Amino acid sequence: MPARSSLAVAAAALLSACAAIPSAWADAGQIHVYTWADYTSPELLAKFEKETGIKTTVDTFDSNDTLLAKLQAGKSGYDIILPSQNYVSIMIEQGLLEKVDVSSMPNYKNVDEKWRKPEWDPSQSYTVPWQWGTTSIVYMADKFPQGFKSYKDLFEPADGIKGKIQLFRSQDGMLEIAEMYLDAPFCNEDGATLKKIQKLYLDLKPHVKIFDDTGMGDHLGAGETTVALWYSGNAYQARVSNLPNMKYAFPKEGVMGWFDSVAIPKGAPNLENAKKFMNFVMDPENIAIESNYAGDSNAYSASKPFLDPKVAAAEELKVPEGVPLKFARQCPPKAAKLASQVWTSVLK
Repeated sequence: MPARSSLAVAAAALLSACAAIPSAWADAGQIHVYTWADYTSPELLAKFEKETGIKTTVDTFDSNDTLLAKLQAGKSGYDIILPSQNYVSIMIEQGLLEKVDVSSMPNYKNVDEKWRKPEWDPSQSYTVPWQWGTTSIVYMADKFPQGFKSYKDLFEPADGIKGKIQLFRSQDGMLEIAEMYLDAPFCNEDGATLKKIQKLYLDLKPHVKIFDDTGMGDHLGAGETTVALWYSGNAYQARVSNLPNMKYAFPKEGVMGWFDSVAIPKGAPNLENAKKFMNFVMDPENIAIESNYAGDSNAYSASKPFLDPKVAAAEELKVPEGVPLKFARQCPPKAAKLASQVWTSVLK
């Protein structure tokens, strides 16, 4: 999942890391969860403990790269992890995940058909759907009422938003947005296309106020920016919290999606308990607890009756009919290197 702001200070204590030594973690009555910070609902974990008698302890990571490195080092000691879609395929290829035949679990019947056997786990042997969302443009509608119908409105900014734009500093998602605008495939290796992408951002750069992956809500609220790239869940949280005039755009060319899944690391010390957790979160009432906490979408339409009405109605979480939803993938080495060179040249 993308980085997010803290949801509740009080919840942080409940998600503090367990200091146990990994070799001592195997226990018939527990599982050890490795997740994003401020992401996994304490209420959900408490419900799992109450219903199963299995104690959960939680440690957190800050990026998929950190998670991947932990697994590659071996004997992580974790039973449950929450990787994003473009890293699941890497972990499967490298033999880092337990094959558990998710599609045979009793609650798999609750997974919406459109989210079954995704491209990153086509046999549904390794992962359970968790939460998903999109990355797009947010804008203050009172200051820019015309909004963003196309990425053209970003790359050819109107006078009213010049100098008021925040883009990510990290490369993640930046080239994909330009590729969608140019109707080009992700992970592009075509020199002419990459030059076009570079020019788009170099031309836009004088009108960008901030390159930063954080602080979008603060900058918008302070009037320092009018437009930013942000994540759907964060945008929803900010709008209902303190930015009622903020809108989330769905450009006609499409939005980039992210999708987090529940997986079990190879050699997990509490494998059977981890499988129980997988089945548990595929219950619509349970996954709704997580969506209410995180403010993200899930892959279980049967969870809607259990959702907070604000979450169920959130416009940021509903990709309109006809707008393509495109998931990023891990690019081959050559494409990744070229993308890095392009983005580095933009930030110079």
